[in-house]
Amino acid sequence: MVDPRITRTKESVLAAAERLMIDDDTRTITITALATESTVSRRTIYTYWPTIDAVLADVLSRKLAQRFEELDDPSVLDRLTKFLQSVRAGMTDPLESTALLTVVLDASSGEDGDRRLHDITAGRLELFRTHVGKISADEFAQLVGPLFTTALVLRLPIPDELMARQIAFGMKLLSGR
Repeated sequence: MVDPRITRTKESVLAAAERLMIDDDTRTITITALATESTVSRRTIYTYWPTIDAVLADVLSRKLAQRFEELDDPSVLDRLTKFLQSVRAGMTDPLESTALLTVVLDASSGEDGDRRLHDITAGRLELFRTHVGKISADEFAQLVGPLFTTALVLRLPIPDELMARQIAFGMKLLSGR
């Protein structure tokens, strides 16, 4: 069992990071600013996160996990639909889309950023596998990739037609198991 003080400390840091992400450009957030905002020491923050980008990655994972708490429908179709709707909702959330774009940009600048982007993707894939069904990483990329491209690269709303195509594609993937 995890010590409740550790849980409270982590929650305090992640909540502070969310507040800072709303107020500041994610590239200007520092561990020092996070320590001040959360009233948690820098040393303690570094105990749980090696970099500020690792904190941002956990904020993204936490936001997605909060949306997944509602994925207990008995039907695979319903769980898949809710999963893809949660991805779309995240892409329209200014906080989440800005943080994700920051992590994507950092991934192009070095090994640490690349690892964080991989960790976020792996976390989302694991949530999918846990709540919706088993698919490969390549299949997951084919399933959510068009949504990310539309929202984050093309900066367009994700149309219902694309959602319907991806839901049908996801059902095909999941029924092949």
